[in-house]
Amino acid sequence: MGAQNDNTCIFESMRYHILNGDALATGFPVQEIPGEVIVIREAFMDGPVSTRYDDDYWETREKYIQEEYNEIPSVYAHKVMPEFEKLQRIDSTDEVYLWFEDDLFCQCNMWFAVDYILQYSQPKMYRVFPKADVLNWMGFGRAAADDLLDYFQNALALEPEDILHLRSLWKAFVFADQEELKRLSYIPCQAIRFQNEVIQAQLDRMQDHPGTRRPYRTLSMLKKERDLTFYELFEKFSRQEGIYGFGDTQVRNMLKEV
Repeated sequence: MGAQNDNTCIFESMRYHILNGDALATGFPVQEIPGEVIVIREAFMDGPVSTRYDDDYWETREKYIQEEYNEIPSVYAHKVMPEFEKLQRIDSTDEVYLWFEDDLFCQCNMWFAVDYILQYSQPKMYRVFPKADVLNWMGFGRAAADDLLDYFQNALALEPEDILHLRSLWKAFVFADQEELKRLSYIPCQAIRFQNEVIQAQLDRMQDHPGTRRPYRTLSMLKKERDLTFYELFEKFSRQEGIYGFGDTQVRNMLKEV
């Protein structure tokens, strides 16, 4: 009697590293920390956001990024969207490592990434924390390869309630639900450090008029200092308001409204 064919499929789990921006990706030690790297090249803390990821939404985001960040038209289609398509391929048997910093900019991107992945699968998720730094909010900025390996080896496995909390934060952020953000800020979540401070920073920028919002007030005070170049102003602003994680383009855009 001939041998029978074994049609059993063996699924090998994959490891994915979700990185916030190319700065970390450039020096990421792929030999020491194997797995597929996916880079979030967006700024979801600003502009129109949604929990419905259809073509219209991505066209709206693309237009916003082009206008507000002076980005050339082809970048979004060729560098941003392909990374989101990789997120869609993650399977529920895979492991996902979330390499996001503690500031609001990175947190918004992380909340999005978790929600987006869970539209397609339910993998095991881990949070990789940088060195805690509430003074400068540098995150992974000063980390060497050995530091990144140490952070990875100490990654925190997220529980279902942690993941649900991150999704709830994203939904509250999308719908600008201040009461829900406040409520969530009182619920402990091991996936987020400095949760109260970060959510308060978001609430402080949700006032009705730009002049009453915390980041704008800080910029207004700094503008009163004479003979500051933009980069001197940006450096001072970043020292005072590093919790936001704003880049120079975002600060330039805010200055137009001050």
